[in-house]
Amino acid sequence: MKACLLSLVAALASTATAQVQGKAFGFAAGTTGGGSATPQIPSSIAQLKEWLTDSTARTIMIDRTWDFRNTEGTTSGKCCSDNRTTKCPGGTSKGQAWIQDTCDAASGTWVDCTYDNAAKTPIDINSNKSLVGVGTKGVIIGKGFHVRGGKSNVNLNPQYVWGGDAITLDGADKVWIDHVKISLIGRQFIVSG
Repeated sequence: MKACLLSLVAALASTATAQVQGKAFGFAAGTTGGGSATPQIPSSIAQLKEWLTDSTARTIMIDRTWDFRNTEGTTSGKCCSDNRTTKCPGGTSKGQAWIQDTCDAASGTWVDCTYDNAAKTPIDINSNKSLVGVGTKGVIIGKGFHVRGGKSNVNLNPQYVWGGDAITLDGADKVWIDHVKISLIGRQFIVSG
């Protein structure tokens, strides 16, 4: 009984300490995110997407890797192999072909390609959300975030990984991005405007 009680106390303490830390300043001053909403851990990709897009104020704890790859199928077609994106002199990257409608004949050629659909459609984060990574376990793979006209959004995911444009801000206000690692993305890290 004592061991069970100690385990429960430890679990609750780790959840409580994993909430939003610090206070936003500068352009993000006054950001509330999910406010005083009880921290919750999603149980599935569907639930994570639902919580990020619904109208309820939420503090969403990310305690594992959420891998969106292969969740929305793949597309085979033509991509543009352009010297600006597929030739990386001096680097270790092989670059990548572009998924687009046109291919500049002066610098690129059409090539066959297959790509994962999940990265092409970001998750539209609604207002009043805090997305908090728990330690180094908070990882999103294969999907980006889009914040459009939302207010008081907080994104505190310490291990954010790959997904189209990682974070897009479009007409949003009071967005606080803190302790976020962005890597292996399909295009741009943060897009605004």
